[in-house]
Order: sequence, then C-alpha cells, then structure tokens
Amino acid sequence: MRSHIYKNGVTTDRAVRRLMATVAEQAGTTTKTVDGVPTFEKLLILFKADLTSKNKRLRNRILNGLKDLEAHANNIMEKDNRESTPCY
Repeated sequence: MRSHIYKNGVTTDRAVRRLMATVAEQAGTTTKTVDGVPTFEKLLILFKADLTSKNKRLRNRILNGLKDLEAHANNIMEKDNRESTPCY
C-alpha cells in the first residue's frame, strides 16, 4: 500500500494518477469504477477499515493523509471529467 507515502502539496497529480491506475490494474478491472464506485475509492475504504493501530496520533496522521489523498484523487477525477466533456 503506497498510500502512506502521500504528502499533501508535494505529491504530483501524475503520481496520484499512477497510483489510481495501479489500483485498477491490480484489482483486475479495466474500468475505473466497480458498481459505480471508483476502484480507488473502494481501496481507501478498505485501507481505513484495516487500520488497527491503537496509537491515536499515528491513526490520526494516517487517516488525515488518506483524507488528503482522497481529496486530491477526487479533484483529478473531476478535472479529467471536465476535460473529456465537449463544450458546445
């Protein structure tokens, strides 16, 4: 799980896109969504559920990093959708 290396404001859009593509590839799907939910979003849900540390500071740091990563990924997906929508 490479999500723990994400640094808000440091990690590039390209790196996040590469992570999202790897997730879809490793999930064995050619689509970016499964049941209408982005594959990457499903991974983040699983990662949050799998966090078992009792150390509150560590938990909060990881959860905040995941929240930032999710926001960054959502911004990228929105931007990509806007760019692929034709303007008339």
